[in-house]
Amino acid sequence: MSESQRIAWKRLTVEGAAIVASILLAFWIDALWDRHVEQEDLLEYLLAFEQELIESRKDIELALALSTEVLRTTDKAFALLSDSDQDSLPGSFAETIGSIYKIHSPDLNTGAYEDMVSSGNMRLIGDRKLSDRIKQYMQSVSSVRSVNQVLWDTYYSLQVPYLKDHFVISDFGWESAEEIDDAAGLLTITPKGPYSIDSDAVKTQEFWNLLYSWKEAYSDQVRRLVVAREDCDAALELLQFEIESL
Repeated sequence: MSESQRIAWKRLTVEGAAIVASILLAFWIDALWDRHVEQEDLLEYLLAFEQELIESRKDIELALALSTEVLRTTDKAFALLSDSDQDSLPGSFAETIGSIYKIHSPDLNTGAYEDMVSSGNMRLIGDRKLSDRIKQYMQSVSSVRSVNQVLWDTYYSLQVPYLKDHFVISDFGWESAEEIDDAAGLLTITPKGPYSIDSDAVKTQEFWNLLYSWKEAYSDQVRRLVVAREDCDAALELLQFEIESL
C-alpha cells in the first residue's frame, strides 16, 4: 500500500471517529437537556404540591379543632340527659344539639397531586421514601373523605328522622346573622317556632343511643384526621428535602 493510501485511511478513520463522537455528543446534550427540562417540570409540580400540603395541613387542624369541640359538646349533652336531679332541659339545649349536628367537612385538595400523577412526573421523584409517604398521605385523605361521607349518610338516614319528629330544628342556631349579611340581604332569619322539644322523647334510650352513634362517627373522623396530619407532616418534611436537592 502506498504512503498516500495509508494517509487517506488514517484521515477517514479520524474523520469517522469525529463524526461518531459528534453524534454521541449531540445525543448526550439532548439527553442532558431533556433531563434538565424534566427536573424543571418536576420542581414546578413539587412546589405546587408542597403548597397544597401546607393548605391541607391548615384544613386538617381546623377540622380537628371543630370536630373535637363537637365531641366535647356531645359529652355536655350526655351529662344533661343523665342528670336525674334535673326534671327539665335548659333553654339552651336546642342550640347544644344544633352544635352537635353541624357537620364539619375538611377541605383537602388533591389537584396538584393528581396533576403530578397524570403528567407522569411522579416517576421522576428520586426518593423512594418520599413516593411512599405521598401515597400513604393520599390514602389517609381518601380515608378522611370516606368517614366524612359516613357522617353525612348517618345524619340523613338515622339522625334526621328522629330530630325532625322530636326537636324544633329551626331553634338549632344554624342561621348566622353574619352569613345572612354576607348574602347581600338575600337571606332571612327564621322566626322563633311556636313549638318545643319533646322532652319525653329526648330523655329516652333511643335518643341516647342515636347520640352515642353520632359521637362514635365523629370520633372516627377525629382518628382519621390525626393520622392524616401525621402523614401530611412526614410527607412535607421529605418533600422539602427533595425540592432543595433539585
